[in-house]
Amino acid sequence: MYRKIEKLGFIVSIIFGLSIFTSKAIQNLSGSLLLLLMFIMLMMNVKEKKVWNNLKSKCDKEISIGFLVLLLLTFIVFIINFDGKTSMARDITRYLTFFPLIYFIDTEAKIKKFLTALGASGVISLLAALGVFIKNYNEWNKTDGIVFYRVTFGMDPLAYAGVISIFMIFIFSFLFFMKTTTKEKMLLVLLICLGIFILLVNRGKTAYVSFIPALAYLCMIKSKKALLMLLLACLVGFQFLPTQIKQRATYIVNYEKDPSSILRTYFWQGAIASIKEKPLLGFKSSERQKFLEEYYTKTGKKEYINKYFGDDYLEVHNTYLQYWVQFGSIVFLYLCFFLFVLIPKKIWNIKENMHGEYTITKFLKHGVAAAFISYYISGLTETTILKQVTIYVFVILLMFVNYMSVKKKAFK
Repeated sequence: MYRKIEKLGFIVSIIFGLSIFTSKAIQNLSGSLLLLLMFIMLMMNVKEKKVWNNLKSKCDKEISIGFLVLLLLTFIVFIINFDGKTSMARDITRYLTFFPLIYFIDTEAKIKKFLTALGASGVISLLAALGVFIKNYNEWNKTDGIVFYRVTFGMDPLAYAGVISIFMIFIFSFLFFMKTTTKEKMLLVLLICLGIFILLVNRGKTAYVSFIPALAYLCMIKSKKALLMLLLACLVGFQFLPTQIKQRATYIVNYEKDPSSILRTYFWQGAIASIKEKPLLGFKSSERQKFLEEYYTKTGKKEYINKYFGDDYLEVHNTYLQYWVQFGSIVFLYLCFFLFVLIPKKIWNIKENMHGEYTITKFLKHGVAAAFISYYISGLTETTILKQVTIYVFVILLMFVNYMSVKKKAFK
């Protein structure tokens, strides 16, 4: 019975991988099913604890305990500040998908199949986004202040730009660090060209800012020549960008001319004011809405925000400030420890010169490291840690780190 559930769990994991860049509905359904299968297996084996012990053997102790502590602290403050809204509880549950993933995807062969599913999902998504761009080109070509068409497929344009940039990082890592034939290299280059095109026409400033440093990291690991070529490509390529894209890119520096950038500075100021008001445990959503409405009225920003964003004042557009203002200082500090100390430490300790199951380590290690760089940077202007698709992408990245850390220990 257990073997059948394990096989089913792996099949669902593949479906989950195929849905990451293509379908939020299937993503959510398969993620929930993974949690259900894991729960059933644990309940069926309560006395013998075989499944539990098996799961423990597949967990890196520091990552799994550290992650559970973060989720537990978040959940405790969520209960304290609970005011009837359950979306955060749903997000915490999604993070638990990490555990069935590390249970069902536990060998190099399964990792490769899961990576293939993710790759297929990314390719389908890029081709579909290209079709969307062609179909809606006339609308995309119009610019009217803050209102403009952004190319996406199957999800919010901001989230789409973020996850596709991470997909492109892994494609570059595969090209740099895996042995490939000339034909495979040509296909990868074509895919890279398509991906960069979609990122550009998406017009997400955050994606531009987060993608280039992550790619620079990969180029630096590859060679000094690759890093120099990237710098030249950025400098020369910028000159040939169409006005519709170049204008958006210049707003990264000239943010005072861009309403969406100005809104972000207002939201950050509101978040900091909220933190000063209740630093320890954060606000209830209803209380913070009222507090911010009064704050924005007092500071003369309310009319501008209402004009360009509406009257929902809870958005922060910064992962770290969002977490701080919602869950308080203790949870925020622990989040920083987990993201900026524990995860980098685990990635740094992964050795690349191993055999057997480590034939893909260099590609995976540096791809994950670059992806986290992109994830961390995008968190400065987007709330990446509290959106469905970016939650699942984070869980997948963490699963890869866990896999490489556990297998490293198995070779000692």
